Amino acid sequence: MRRCLQVPLALAILLGVGWTVYTLATRVPVRIPPRKVVVLGFDGADPRLCREYLEKGLLPNLAALMKEGTFMDLETVNPSQSPVSWSSFAVGADPGAHGIFDFLTRNPIAPTYAPSPESFVGQVEARFFAGIPIRRPKVINKRGGRAFWEYAAEDGIKTALFLVPVTFAPPCLPNGLAFSGLGVPDLCGTQAKYFFLTSSPSRSKRTVDTEFGGLLGALARVGSLYRGQLIGPPSPLWKQEKSARASKLETLRRKIERAGAASESKRKLEDEFQALQTEYDAFRKTPERLTMPIEIEPNPDGRGAKVRVDNELQEVRVGKWSDWFRVRFKVTRFISAHGICKVLLQSASPIVDIYVSPIEISPEKPVIPICCPSHFSARLAKKVGLFKTRGWESDTAGLKEGAIDEKAFVEDTLATMDQQCEMLLETLAHDDWGLFVAVLSETDRMSHAMWRLIDPQHPLYDPVLAAEYGDSIQKSYQKMDEIVGKVRGRIDPDKSDLYVISDHGFRSFRKGVNLNTWLSRNGPGGDSTRPFMQLRVPTDRKYNLEDLFGGKTDYFMTEVFDPVSGATRSEWYVNWKETEAFSLGLGSIFINLKGRETHGSVQRSDYDAVCEEIVRGLEALVDPDTGEKVIHKVYRGTEIFHGPYARVESTAFPDLMVGFAEGYRVGWQSTLGGIEDQVISLNREKWSGDHCGIDPSLTGGIFFSNRKVSSDSAGVIDLAPTILSALGVKYPTMQGQALSLDSPGGGL
Repeated sequence: MRRCLQVPLALAILLGVGWTVYTLATRVPVRIPPRKVVVLGFDGADPRLCREYLEKGLLPNLAALMKEGTFMDLETVNPSQSPVSWSSFAVGADPGAHGIFDFLTRNPIAPTYAPSPESFVGQVEARFFAGIPIRRPKVINKRGGRAFWEYAAEDGIKTALFLVPVTFAPPCLPNGLAFSGLGVPDLCGTQAKYFFLTSSPSRSKRTVDTEFGGLLGALARVGSLYRGQLIGPPSPLWKQEKSARASKLETLRRKIERAGAASESKRKLEDEFQALQTEYDAFRKTPERLTMPIEIEPNPDGRGAKVRVDNELQEVRVGKWSDWFRVRFKVTRFISAHGICKVLLQSASPIVDIYVSPIEISPEKPVIPICCPSHFSARLAKKVGLFKTRGWESDTAGLKEGAIDEKAFVEDTLATMDQQCEMLLETLAHDDWGLFVAVLSETDRMSHAMWRLIDPQHPLYDPVLAAEYGDSIQKSYQKMDEIVGKVRGRIDPDKSDLYVISDHGFRSFRKGVNLNTWLSRNGPGGDSTRPFMQLRVPTDRKYNLEDLFGGKTDYFMTEVFDPVSGATRSEWYVNWKETEAFSLGLGSIFINLKGRETHGSVQRSDYDAVCEEIVRGLEALVDPDTGEKVIHKVYRGTEIFHGPYARVESTAFPDLMVGFAEGYRVGWQSTLGGIEDQVISLNREKWSGDHCGIDPSLTGGIFFSNRKVSSDSAGVIDLAPTILSALGVKYPTMQGQALSLDSPGGGL
């Protein structure tokens, strides 16, 4: 018995010593700054809407802040996408200094034509032996450069980060705290894996992945019960096997490359490679997925039901969001991945329809750290209750695809904003912070989903819905104002700077533009016989977010039936040998450059000429329906990006960035390499407001300060040096310049 107790006791001592060493290693002497700094970020808050609501008297706290100090537009970066702009905010420079150019990046190894969601978050998978984990999953923050909060924390300033985008994995700051924001996935490893289950007999019995990442499934009736399954991510054990098989293929491919000219040994290697590739393709198409049961027992009155998800049971009313369910995916006999979710029972009779929100990583038992110190999420949950942990915290995907309606979406988004305000204030009060940076994102999510109801020119404008929900964006701005007021009431204005900012603004997304379709129909000088992208066969393949997050690499490929072998195989629908350019991501165009791309065709000496021809053609594009210019400007990556990541040789580097004009944005299928019938098409989606790919001159953000600014203009890259200067922290030269603020007494 004594020996049995010795092992856990020894482990406890080692863990205690380890924690003590870690604590000592991450502490530096605390320094009180000359002025504390509080930064409140509201993703996507638009300066034009702020001015409109200020004039109507709807934002009294921001009006008081403006009167006390400053309100001005904040120049965003190119491209004006959240992970890009917030990364530039962090390092005080354009994307060339941090390497985040888009929500998406590209596969750095063959084939380079595949998009990847790991633009700013990478991962190392868990490893298992006989079902026992021998390596925990690890998250890698891929943003380069040094963030201003690192300089501040290392100088002794107590620093807290709350839901700041692109801080996952959370940095462990000396004397500090970091709670990760945009980048934290749901428990399925995506941002939007919702579930919609129905007992409707007209619905297919098989599960179907939607374009935007949801999953449609069937409910089977068993007596008075309706049963279904929530199908989660691939099993880590399956992913481990998939990775091992992919590694063998890559090793064999390299052997073939080294084999040189045709020979018997090379032919044997190629035959072996083809056999392994066929096995790998078959294995990859049938992933072993984790599952979780769901059970619904409708009430006799048809107005509610008892709903069980995993092992938790709740009484739920039709049309009302449930409380949180604590759930889990069982990974092996030994471990489970814990999460939380809500359900929205939409119908209980005669058809049962139920929506299950994306399953959040449990803040009580996170499968991977979402904050540092890691215990803080559980502490916060005890204080304020369970809460969303996803970086993309609103159910925009469910609304976009009709799985929930406007009422459910608006209620949930505003409730999330209320709870995040409570969490923010709790974190602010946790310590005497010298630097506190918080970012809330519901202003962005509400604008993406509801812009159509404030724009009568939008194809999906609905006057009836506008009468009921046309003030939804306004309500999110009023909540933003309330949060500003609550924070102002908790800081000393004589000793603290308060900055209220956004990373970008918004414009209407009325029409989508498929850049790959344009590239496949236009060539130098408008010559359609020599298009920039040559197609081998016509294609109508459509992509979805499951393709992206599922790790597929067969982009720009189609299934072709071979009548000789009787088998179906994947082949390129693009003739890469004759293709000069292609598009992936939210407005990026890549030259098919030799030495960088898997099947590159463009010589480095021809690079500039190809770029120039594409720029000239796209900037001349007009909408045939209106005669309006579609594109404001096309930017050369070599001209707008500066720093160690601005390298043409990198697959992440966009050769061209398209800045769309008011009303236009890159089409959804174009972002994943899809080709559609029309270059320009009406956007009939509820996702109706945007900033991604829209010219940065049209999508500036906001800057409020309790100190007056004498600078003529301000950019998001100017905030890092401005904050460090206010804190009295030394920092190296940055692209951004510290703003000229008046002294607390009023003089400059």
